[in-house]
Amino acid sequence: MQKRFALLAFVFVSSSAFAQLEVTDLGTLGGEQSFAFSINDANQIVGESRNANGETHIFLYDSGNLVDISAMNQIGPGEYASTAYGINNNGHIAGMISNGHAAVLTEGATTDLGTLGGIFSAALGVNNVEQAVGYFATEGFVNHAFVFSNGNLLPLGPFGEGTSSIAAGINDSGTIVGHASEGWGMPNHAFLYSNGVMLDISPYGNSESYAHAINNRGQVVGEFLNASQTAFHAFIYSNGEFTDIGSANSEETVAYGINDRSQAVGATWVRRPDTSRGANISEPHAFVYTDGVMTDLNSLLPPSSPWKLVAAYGINMKGKIVGYGLINGQYHGFLLSWQRLQPNPATRSAQPPLRAKGAAFATSSR
Repeated sequence: MQKRFALLAFVFVSSSAFAQLEVTDLGTLGGEQSFAFSINDANQIVGESRNANGETHIFLYDSGNLVDISAMNQIGPGEYASTAYGINNNGHIAGMISNGHAAVLTEGATTDLGTLGGIFSAALGVNNVEQAVGYFATEGFVNHAFVFSNGNLLPLGPFGEGTSSIAAGINDSGTIVGHASEGWGMPNHAFLYSNGVMLDISPYGNSESYAHAINNRGQVVGEFLNASQTAFHAFIYSNGEFTDIGSANSEETVAYGINDRSQAVGATWVRRPDTSRGANISEPHAFVYTDGVMTDLNSLLPPSSPWKLVAAYGINMKGKIVGYGLINGQYHGFLLSWQRLQPNPATRSAQPPLRAKGAAFATSSR
């Protein structure tokens, strides 16, 4: 099966095309930092935060209230919910608890998914039909992807000697995305897994790539190492085509999330002068990509804003964006509200289409 790779020029737009951002500081659980990783269509947000004791706990932000999930969920003596990576529209959360096990958390209940005999595991995503995905690590610290469905935790391939895999996202049709390698020293490739077949969707043959999320239209976002192997670029994969949305002026652009309106969010590294060292350094900036245009969300902040928006991880169907940034010298999770005022089409590259790898991995689930 042949795949096409379409290139689009990277475009930043000025704030004149948008209303100014409305930024909500999610606060912390009493400690110095928090990070927001996922938002559902009910505007419920999950992530992790330090508490007053310095422990990292899962938080749920709902209707203006930041709640420590560990206070809601009875897990076990001395255990607590430590990290959340995803939340579905039913309010069910995918993450990890402090015993190092993947878990799915609902209101007042925690399902410990175990480790499939490994030393630790993490759940990275959960869909609206209660299927979760993630990975477990063997004693040799080799990661293997899993899916949790109908109460069963099942491994996904590849499982040859020295191979590794991580499942990062799953849509409501049960299609899974992530990355996998084919052996020791081999680069990771983005994959799409459906009906027992794992498809390598990495462009440029043996180039390195990672898939981070998939929406219900089957569109995938992530990052890949460009043909010259000089920079990682964000991509959107849709109907067999890749769209390069990475910046030509950045050593890395990563897309972490996408909604069903094809709006993607992530982080791009931007160079700025470092007067203390007399050189340019790079720092990550949160972005949103919509209608073929990428926008640095920091460019929409008023000049007096105390925020530096570092990375955006999730965007819901209402266009609400979550991530984390620096405010008053501390990392805090944020909720962004923004509105597009007028279209600003992207400029297409004159370069011809390139083909993705488009091959199936040699293994399937077992």
